[in-house]
Amino acid sequence: MSKIKGECLCGAVSFESDSDPIVTAACHCKDCQKHSGSAFGLYVAVPKGSLETKGTELKTFKGKGGSGQSQNYFHRTFCGSCGSSIYAAIETAPDLLFIHAGTLDDTTWVKPDVQAWTGRQLPCVNVPDGNKFDGNLPTE
Repeated sequence: MSKIKGECLCGAVSFESDSDPIVTAACHCKDCQKHSGSAFGLYVAVPKGSLETKGTELKTFKGKGGSGQSQNYFHRTFCGSCGSSIYAAIETAPDLLFIHAGTLDDTTWVKPDVQAWTGRQLPCVNVPDGNKFDGNLPTE
């Protein structure tokens, strides 16, 4: 795969990674629904050390994940200027960063490998049976 690149809505933050994605996931937990303002969050996970960001100051919000697991805290990082979500870090997957797929320059290849927390999916969302799970994401 070629380099993963993207930027926030206002262009003040850009990022790139030379790593192939570990996993591409749609998460249907309530936290991701509220954070995205949509039916689910769509993420491309890369190794933590592979993501390079440039630009304006990033800000981070720490919150308990919507999966209901008390140990599952998210650190959601966003542009300090426009508020666009750039990536999330999950304490239960410390070696990964979950890039928000909507910020990628090229999204033509993005297709979820897995659909997480489908027990909380909205009724209007049709999820194929083959990639549903309600557990932890793969870390390698």
